[in-house]
Amino acid sequence: QSPIPNPQSPINKFLFLKYYFILIILKNNIKINLNIIIQIIILYYLKAKMSSPKTIKIDIFSDIACPYCFVGEKHLMMAKEKFLKENPDVNVDITIHTYLINSGVPEDGEKFEDYLQRKTKGDDSWTKPFKEKGKKVGCPYANWKWFPNSVKGHALVKEAAKIKKAENVFMDLMEATYEKGENISDEEVLNKYAEKYGIKNWNTKENIEEVHKDFEVTKTKYKMNDVPYYIFNKTIKIFGTQTPEYFDDAFDECNN
Repeated sequence: QSPIPNPQSPINKFLFLKYYFILIILKNNIKINLNIIIQIIILYYLKAKMSSPKTIKIDIFSDIACPYCFVGEKHLMMAKEKFLKENPDVNVDITIHTYLINSGVPEDGEKFEDYLQRKTKGDDSWTKPFKEKGKKVGCPYANWKWFPNSVKGHALVKEAAKIKKAENVFMDLMEATYEKGENISDEEVLNKYAEKYGIKNWNTKENIEEVHKDFEVTKTKYKMNDVPYYIFNKTIKIFGTQTPEYFDDAFDECNN
């Protein structure tokens, strides 16, 4: 008897068993009711599907240089941690898509005071709404000194995605920008966070090109013109700095 391989996906298991039974029947000239064979295949497929862990996929459209995105990511992270604590058998797969809210910022970044003066003649009243939200969840924007050019930061995130650390690096760079007064346009600063996760050779031509290519896809395919934006399982769409409870509902809907 030939051993049955152990295919990875339920679909592969389904197709394999289908043809396996057909070959066995033809080989041994066994007359078996076709309905019985179909029932066996369906039962095996359903069992395999039920035993596979559920995965919730989230597409995040965001920019490190977007202050609104910082509190939005914080709210999502809080909801995700709560959901995974209550549902440890469910996987959450996050993909971060590049958005560049202000590509006109110098490559080395711009001091926040200079940015304010250039954009709003020093008026920072537009920052109050998200700062108030941030204080409630531990991100008060306490030491925001730079408005960065985030291209290289996104390149580091792209490299981090290869070891499934994109979300970690993304949040670290946001905290560095808004809470630690660091300029994440500076390669030395980025290298510090790369070393934290054992990441090397992140500042490559390929990663920089991928950042700009991803941004074009975000604008053309997804028609994004503002962030933060979140898509759960390609169906549930959430825009802006929604509350953690709002994200809770999205997780629950995906899990039902």
